Amino acid sequence: MSTDTTPATDSTSPSELLESAVALRDELREDQEPGEVRGTYSESIHEKFSQAGFYTLLVPRRYGGLEVDLTTYYQVMIELSRGNPGAGWCLTLGSSHALMAGSHFDQEAQDELFADGWFCAPHTGVGPGGTLTSDGEGWSVEGRWEYSSGVPYSNWFMGMAPTMVDGEPGPPLHFAIPRSAVSVVDNWGGDLVLGMRSSGSNGVIVEKQTIPARWAVAADWHEGFDPTAPTPGFLLHGNPMYLGRATATYHTSIAAVVVGAAKAALDEYEPQLRTRKSPVPPWGPRIDDPHLLSIYGKAQMLTEAAEALLTTVTDRYTEYCQAWADGGEPFSNDKAIALYAMAQQAGALACDAVELMFRSAGTSASARGSRLARYFRDVSMYRGHQSSNREIYWERFAGVRLGLRDSLLG
Repeated sequence: MSTDTTPATDSTSPSELLESAVALRDELREDQEPGEVRGTYSESIHEKFSQAGFYTLLVPRRYGGLEVDLTTYYQVMIELSRGNPGAGWCLTLGSSHALMAGSHFDQEAQDELFADGWFCAPHTGVGPGGTLTSDGEGWSVEGRWEYSSGVPYSNWFMGMAPTMVDGEPGPPLHFAIPRSAVSVVDNWGGDLVLGMRSSGSNGVIVEKQTIPARWAVAADWHEGFDPTAPTPGFLLHGNPMYLGRATATYHTSIAAVVVGAAKAALDEYEPQLRTRKSPVPPWGPRIDDPHLLSIYGKAQMLTEAAEALLTTVTDRYTEYCQAWADGGEPFSNDKAIALYAMAQQAGALACDAVELMFRSAGTSASARGSRLARYFRDVSMYRGHQSSNREIYWERFAGVRLGLRDSLLG
């Protein structure tokens, strides 16, 4: 596939990036239905994402990237998801992992990971679905990883796997492998899944590929990571953003897409208020129905609150990283999980908004081709994502806060 990435220059402003995202909204919406059939967004949209620099937003400037701040990055992803949540999920969960690559890998590895000047890689920690076996110098990778969102237009694949050294099991590592070395399973799109059908969340198979040792690293929520030491990426790039506390930001990526879906649902719901009749007596315009106006108002406030929460998450992430870089308190696990929990809450509020509008829009909203139905299906997929199940994580949050456990996963 074509990967012509002649992005916007490094002087591109946040407002210009947002304008580029908004300008693609109509095309993204026109591609919603065909995108669901093919399982991802179109080649034309991919080219426009490339030209706008969306695959380079978090790539370090050292390698030709835009290296924007996280707040700007997620504002752009929200606006693109407003055009098509499935496409937004595919792009966000591919491009966002440039932050991990730019944080945790050493310079030699980053020289290779960012050699194309752009970066798109799913990161699959579900499972883990494979193994990393030491050969004394590098790692032999094999296995199958599901839900590899972003893989259709990726140039790398990132996964997580337990290790085997001299026949003994070891802690999991996060690894990178070129996209050309993996096989993509045809198990996404169409009616194979309920929602997010254009998110490119296919399974991936790796058959005994060897990678150098530098392409496998410990990250901040697993054994072997020193939470008090600066990351290789911070030392290399000098940007505190690359201190790389992924626990704090990973959920922000999927929650941002759901906030975009809530905005898209509002865009569908308002014209219905203005143009359709109430389904109950006196059958006047829906916009004159106080109950429906209340629903619209509540959905609007839920959506705005969700977006404000995500902005708080990214702003605090930046603040905590900068304070640590300036010699203050290290970015603790306690702070990281608080941001994770806030992102979960933002996603829940956005889902509430979409579901509220869908339930009140009438049975016509369930018809084939209904955008409101599509957004409802999309957020339902988010609801089922293991990372969004807040009830599971509340006990873990409390355990970390009270010193009963070391991390969310440990």
